[in-house]
Amino acid sequence: MKKQILLGTDRRQTRRFPAKASAFAVLSGNPVRIGQILDLSCMGLAFTYLSDIDWPHPPLSAEDFLTLHCEGWHIRLQPNQYRIVTDRPFAPTFSLSHIPMRRISFSLCHLSPEEKSLLKEYRRP
Repeated sequence: MKKQILLGTDRRQTRRFPAKASAFAVLSGNPVRIGQILDLSCMGLAFTYLSDIDWPHPPLSAEDFLTLHCEGWHIRLQPNQYRIVTDRPFAPTFSLSHIPMRRISFSLCHLSPEEKSLLKEYRRP
């Protein structure tokens, strides 16, 4: 029997944990996207960033990287270590702001044991 994936179904293979409020990500490229990390695991993460008028963004190049920062920690991921899964409009329910935001989700792969261990430092206690 074929496995059917329904729209809106969570495809995550591992549990995601809420990120610390000080955790943020920078995706290089044109344009650079900087935002607060919402949740993460050793296999993926999501962060929000300010949207702009120039949508869709050009594809990422082989020189683009994803850097994660939190309380003095940082992890720099090369293009072969991440893949964009979704990049869609995001409307936080708690915000009174009308600034357009987007949520970008990544799957992670080829992480070293040290990188996987360091990701735990980004989790909210």
